[in-house]
Amino acid sequence: MKMVFTAIVILLFFIGCKKSSENDPGIVHGIILDIDSRTPIANATVILDLHTTGLYNPIDSFLSDINGRFSFTDYYDGIFKGLIPKKNGYVDPIGYYFVFLRPRSNWEDTIYLAKPSFIRINLHEQGIYQNTDSIILRLKGNIKNTTVIFPADTLHIFYQNKAVMPDTSLNMSTYYDSYYSKIYLQWDIKRNGSIISTQTDSTDLIQYGTKNFDLNY
Repeated sequence: MKMVFTAIVILLFFIGCKKSSENDPGIVHGIILDIDSRTPIANATVILDLHTTGLYNPIDSFLSDINGRFSFTDYYDGIFKGLIPKKNGYVDPIGYYFVFLRPRSNWEDTIYLAKPSFIRINLHEQGIYQNTDSIILRLKGNIKNTTVIFPADTLHIFYQNKAVMPDTSLNMSTYYDSYYSKIYLQWDIKRNGSIISTQTDSTDLIQYGTKNFDLNY
């Protein structure tokens, strides 16, 4: 009888010390804010994405409440997942929020959406260039080009083409916030592999509107 009791105690000990598994739940919760006003956004969709192949692979979705908050139970499975916020009339300024639950733990974060602003850059050739010359336009700021989001504090190539060309307009989506209310531009003229001129400028964004910028090169 004593041996049976000892065996039961040992069995209970190993059950209590079992390794964490996918059956160990955790809570994922957070709040969705407007990136400019920092006010909560109600009825926004939070998509839970399975980040396995790097491709968009949604597995569930949730709505934020009247206070912009959301919460759901997920399970520890050793797989990176991500949260993607969406709502009509808003753009996603960040792109992806990684979630990696630890056993019996919680994950909390602030997620942002932004009302879109737009900028139209009108390129006009006013110099004299060779047919082989090219123009390279770099931008810095809250630039969101289709699915690509550029870091706001770094110049990135946005457009390049022959310098000798008809007038061209470039349309892009951006967003306004109190930290980055400008777009910075740098354009280079390149000839035979070397940059022969560089110019810079900046323009203020119109909050929730479209800004026209004439770039004469």
